[in-house]
Amino acid sequence: MLERVCGVSIAAVFCAAASIAVGPARADAVADFYASHHITIVIGSSGGGSYDVTARLTARFLPKYIPGNPTIVLQNMPGASHVRAQEYLANLAPKDGSALAFVQPSVVMNAITNPAAKYNPADMTWIGRLQAVHNVGFALTASGVTSVAAALQKPLVIGAAGSTGPAAMVPWALNRMIGAKFKIVRGYADDTAEFVALERAEIMGMGSANFASVARHTGWLEGGVVKLLYTISTARKPAAPDTPSIVELVQTQRDKAVMSLIGSIPDIGITIEAPAKIPADRAAALRAAAWQMFHDPEFIAGMRTLELDVDPLRGEDVAAIVGAAMRTPRDAVEALKELTAPMD
Repeated sequence: MLERVCGVSIAAVFCAAASIAVGPARADAVADFYASHHITIVIGSSGGGSYDVTARLTARFLPKYIPGNPTIVLQNMPGASHVRAQEYLANLAPKDGSALAFVQPSVVMNAITNPAAKYNPADMTWIGRLQAVHNVGFALTASGVTSVAAALQKPLVIGAAGSTGPAAMVPWALNRMIGAKFKIVRGYADDTAEFVALERAEIMGMGSANFASVARHTGWLEGGVVKLLYTISTARKPAAPDTPSIVELVQTQRDKAVMSLIGSIPDIGITIEAPAKIPADRAAALRAAAWQMFHDPEFIAGMRTLELDVDPLRGEDVAAIVGAAMRTPRDAVEALKELTAPMD
């Protein structure tokens, strides 16, 4: 019979041949695209901070794992606790796989509490996490406030970029929950600007900063120039075992639930993100490339020179964390909004 070849139908033979051709064809299509397009990585901070230095290291290593080996261009876009960069990625950046971003996970918290947010984190394409974020609140020792208990007795002026991030939300929550006396100066472009303000004594602490950024300042921790007040997490961190988590600082079940929600967001971490609905084959290629980069010994060594560890998570797993956060019950969201509302 003509319709059968060696006991196998001609249709099956054609299907098998087609399946063999499709895989390489799709790979070639991805490589062709990236060979003729550069990738722009948008960074939600200005130069020098953890997100900036991590993005610059990524720009060196990621291209060799992406089919077509594209050039990567970096664009700093600070503002509103990284919300400006997030809005750009969601609404203005090309949705063809040529735009990525590094923004802090507080943009997810902003979307949870702000119905008017101009983006939905659950819709974005999450490429992969380099590391979970270890954020801390701290004060200059010279301020006289060397613990949260001391902040119940004496005001502490601290800096924050805006109202939407943990640098402001956590201190405001502690003011309401336990009677702390944090005074927040907002309007700094990012952590780098706040560190400069600290050195000028314009402020005496920060409501949230990446632990690695604090550690990079020689003498600050080991020399006792600053004191850590709390860790923005659900439990203490190995790098700062004597510093309480924000959940430990409060008493009631409602307050612990709110602090647990805030403390869980850093698990999203320093993550590579792309716009919603980019082509599936390019999303898969970017995720695969990121996962390979995360395990590159030279990349890991480069991260360590920045005093950053690699704690990788696949993009699909990051998307699951983000999706769960975006499904937070409304009563919990309302409590969060009430306890973290601006105090001017």
